[in-house]
Amino acid sequence: MGASPAAAVALTRMNAEIDVRHVLKAVRVPTLVLHRTGDKTLLVQEGRYVAEQIPGARFIELPGNDYLPFASNQHEILDEMEDFVASVSHARDPERVLATILYAAFAPAGAEGASTQAALEEGMRQELEWFRGAARRATLEHLIATFHGPARAVRCASALLRHAARLGYRMRAALHAGECDQLDGNVVDGAAVEVAGSILRQRSTDGGILASNTVRNLVAGSGIQFEEAGALQMEWKLYRAAGPRR
Repeated sequence: MGASPAAAVALTRMNAEIDVRHVLKAVRVPTLVLHRTGDKTLLVQEGRYVAEQIPGARFIELPGNDYLPFASNQHEILDEMEDFVASVSHARDPERVLATILYAAFAPAGAEGASTQAALEEGMRQELEWFRGAARRATLEHLIATFHGPARAVRCASALLRHAARLGYRMRAALHAGECDQLDGNVVDGAAVEVAGSILRQRSTDGGILASNTVRNLVAGSGIQFEEAGALQMEWKLYRAAGPRR
C-alpha cells in the first residue's frame, strides 16, 4: 500500500540480488536471528542458515507465517529483543586497523622437493620483510599478510609471483583493502580478510594476482597497471595486476 506496483517490483528485485553470505562469518557482534516458522516469503531454513554462519548467533523460531513484524504478534518479537539485549555482556572491542590484505596460495607445477619448498618459504619471508608486510599466516596453502600501503602489497605480491615461478611453483593471490580486527596474538579477522579469501576461492583456477577495485583506486598514480578481470558476486570489481616482466 505504500508503493506503486513498479516500485514494489524494483524493491523485490533489489532484495533478491543482495547476497551477504560471504561476510556472515565476519560478523563479530552479538546477534539475534528471529524467524517465523511458517514464513511464506523467506523459508525458516534460510534464517537457520544465517544464524549458523554468524559466530555465536542466537536463533529463535516464532509461530506465524509472515515476516513483517507488524503483520502478526509484535509483542513476541519485542519481548525476545528485550531479553536478548538485557543478556548481552559488554566485551572489550577488538583493535580495528585499516590494512591491505594479501591472501595467497602456492602449488608446485611439477616435482616438489624439500629444498625447493624451503627456498620458497625463505623467499616468502624475505619479500614480506623487504616490503614491510606482516605475516599473519605463512604456509604454502594459505599466506595471509597485511600491509600499511596498498602499493607495497601489490609489489610484494608481484615479487612473490616471480620468486615462485623461478622455483617451479604456481601462485595465485588476492588483494583487498579495508578494516580488519587485530585479535589475540598475530591473528587478523574481519570483512576485509573475508573478501580477500572469497576472491581467492572464487577465482581458484586463475593464477596471478587479482585485486579488488578498492586496491586499484588506492594505488592510482603509482604506475601499477591493471586489467579488468570480472567481478566478485556483483559487489566488487576485480582487476588483474600486471605480471612479472619477462
